[in-house]
Amino acid sequence: AMLVEPKNKPKNPPIFVCFFPDDFQWEKYLEETGSLSAPSEYFRQSKIPPANDFKVGMKLEAHDPRNKTSVCIATVVGVTGARLRLRLDGSDNQNDFWRLVDSPDIQPVGTCEKEGDLLQPPLGYQMNTSSWPMFLLRTLNGSEMAPAAFFKKEPPKPPLNNFKVGMKLEAVDRKNPYLICPATIGNVKGDEVYITFDGWSGAFDYWCKYDCRDIFPVGWCNLTGDILQPLGSNVCVYINKHGNCGPHLDQKKIQQLPDHFGPGPVNVVLRRTVQACVDCAIQSKTVFGFLKPDHRGGEVITAAFDGEVHSIQLPPVNSASFVLRFLENLCHSLQCDNLLSSQPFSSYRGNTHSPEESDQNKPVEEDITEKKITKRPSEQPLPYVAPLSPKQPKIIVPASKEEVLPSEEDGMAKEEKLSEESKKSPPTANSLSPARKNPISTHTPVSMNDSQSMPCTSSPKVVETKSSIKSSQLEVEFEMQRESEAPSYIAVPDPSVLKQGFSKDPATWSVDEVIQFMKHKDPQKSGPLAELFRQHEIDGKALLLLKSDVIMKYMGLKLGPALKLCYYIEKLKEGKYN
Repeated sequence: AMLVEPKNKPKNPPIFVCFFPDDFQWEKYLEETGSLSAPSEYFRQSKIPPANDFKVGMKLEAHDPRNKTSVCIATVVGVTGARLRLRLDGSDNQNDFWRLVDSPDIQPVGTCEKEGDLLQPPLGYQMNTSSWPMFLLRTLNGSEMAPAAFFKKEPPKPPLNNFKVGMKLEAVDRKNPYLICPATIGNVKGDEVYITFDGWSGAFDYWCKYDCRDIFPVGWCNLTGDILQPLGSNVCVYINKHGNCGPHLDQKKIQQLPDHFGPGPVNVVLRRTVQACVDCAIQSKTVFGFLKPDHRGGEVITAAFDGEVHSIQLPPVNSASFVLRFLENLCHSLQCDNLLSSQPFSSYRGNTHSPEESDQNKPVEEDITEKKITKRPSEQPLPYVAPLSPKQPKIIVPASKEEVLPSEEDGMAKEEKLSEESKKSPPTANSLSPARKNPISTHTPVSMNDSQSMPCTSSPKVVETKSSIKSSQLEVEFEMQRESEAPSYIAVPDPSVLKQGFSKDPATWSVDEVIQFMKHKDPQKSGPLAELFRQHEIDGKALLLLKSDVIMKYMGLKLGPALKLCYYIEKLKEGKYN
């Protein structure tokens, strides 16, 4: 069948497929094809891949891939091999991107400010730009900053383009950048090379510079523990019997299903899996209604309701990627995002976000791959369960309107829809979704270290993330506090303040308590300050982070009142007053 490149960009977040290591072996493949692998010195990659010590939820600075001149705050939302999946804080999940840990596009929080630049909101910032400074302050407050030691130096550029046509390598599929695939040098022109993906149509091939960071020597994935996509079109779908079945599926019926469908031909696995969802429905008619009829000769699904047996044709498939994306969209429509996975689920509770947090639904990707390859202990699974879609032939992108179910969800919904068991564990302070509608309090201890660029109070911390900051006077510019200025104080007010009924920890003060504090210290100025504090939602945490330039620039105070307010704040940090 002809493979047609879809016109639509995939709306689903990047996700992984886990194949057994024996599905693809470079040595055997090179021997069968009579090919040679490109020598490692031809690539701008470290001969020994850099260690990836990043963890999901860590903050860093990154260049906006859609606006290269802007440096933004980003959150690590996925870790695989030597790569990071990043999401710019303040943006949605439709523009996640991947970077190597030794990429020059990422840097520790505070680097931008040290160089005299300002952190910018990402292109497509979802809120009013005037809210950016306070949003940034709140996002960073209490978050875990990636230590400077985690960032590696970019390897040097090879002096010449020595690639030859026919050489084999591993390359990122730029239209699906979460995938690394077997590839071939299809052409060489000057300092550019043409990358073609073995076994797929040419729709995803591309030209790039010979020192591009998206191409790797043969064996790179084996060294880093990343997943090298296979050439075949078989697929295996696993069932998470401990996950949330949603409102439309019967938990008892789900328990009676096999642990997985496949490995097998993609069309067979799709039919069996979709039919299982229909058969396990509380009301078959409801689940059946989520399927979109297709008349191009695909597999047939049947359901009995309203006294009749109904049938519907699924879209024809010839790739694992389409199967898994189709099932992912179906699961979202059924509100059971964690039900299906391309990775087997463990029977024990494993870490998903951090060592302090666990989730029984963790796919045991490591258990499969470590039998064949050595993976770095720093490798972390994605922060959501049920990663489905991989790369397969060039219809990997969820394709045309006929191929995609109408309802799609962003990655954050999946991250939030954890099992009831995992909800008992506190989430990490990673602010994966800056646009959450409700404040989220956690009690995950976060120690102060050199990598943090914002002052913090004693652990455990309470981290708040708000979707909207009611502010019309704030400007887009915002000067972050220097990394070197991050104090390790524990702010404790003096006894005179405690007598007024204040908490011992100013970081826990509400906006009203901050206003009461100012009334206690400066009754004459408390009126105008109260209005400003309410407008900008200055609670205890925000108060402790204020500096004179921020107060003057964004709150409109003159130098004298600003310095006086800073004096109170500094004394509050020290726990003493004059």
